[in-house]
Amino acid sequence: MSEFSYWSQEDQEKMSRKEQEMEEIFRGCSTH
Repeated sequence: MSEFSYWSQEDQEKMSRKEQEMEEIFRGCSTH
């Protein structure tokens, strides 16, 4: 996880948001 240390706060927020979206999409697909 050390590679994340050089990321800016904005980049980390963007990535976490993307992961959340992917999780929601994955959950939505699995329920159908």
